Amino acid sequence: MLQERDEQARVDRAHGVNGVVLRAALVCCHENTEGRVFVREIASTANEIYVEQGESVRISNETIGHVLKSLGLYTRRLGNAGRGLVLDKATQARVHGSQVEPSL
Repeated sequence: MLQERDEQARVDRAHGVNGVVLRAALVCCHENTEGRVFVREIASTANEIYVEQGESVRISNETIGHVLKSLGLYTRRLGNAGRGLVLDKATQARVHGSQVEPSL
């Protein structure tokens, strides 16, 4: 019985805003060849994930920044083009190693 609850909790976390943002960041890490990704690109990918799931939710760039920060992924100014993540080895490792905590 506990195993079923654990599996449902994992599904819920993966489809929550933190899970969607983390999945979007992973996609951007794997598709990016410039060594950086802008928050707006992560937001666009997250919104595509929501559309694929049949959700009508739209997530803003600001919300993406807050969620990334809560996951320990800190954005920085990337020139005049906006804020984002520098995809150095440490950041990529953090993205790949992040786990979404259950929301209580």
